[in-house]
Amino acid sequence: MTNFEEMKKAVIKRVNLVPRAALILGSGLGYLTDQFSEPTAIEYCEIPGFPNTTVEGHSGRLVFGVFHGLPVVAMEGRFHFYEGHEIKDVSAPIYLFKELGVENLLITNASECRPFRK
Repeated sequence: MTNFEEMKKAVIKRVNLVPRAALILGSGLGYLTDQFSEPTAIEYCEIPGFPNTTVEGHSGRLVFGVFHGLPVVAMEGRFHFYEGHEIKDVSAPIYLFKELGVENLLITNASECRPFRK
């Protein structure tokens, strides 16, 4: 079972910010965290029990900061069920965000539409 309290303790040791919103950034959107003021980044591997990303180009870190006056946390890189992660691991960040005080969540993704062919 994932211990969200341990995850939370590891994060609050490093961050003096209570995020009100969380962003799960899809491919190509990692640059948004460059616009955060007072940023603090934590590598996923530094959070006990937190899964790691295997997607190329995803840095695998949480970035805390202030974005347009709003305290936020962003995931730079995520993990997917189809990569072999268990559903409890895929959903772990959502539960962690709730423990940290997040009230709003924005999930983005990169997607593609291909024409249907018979």
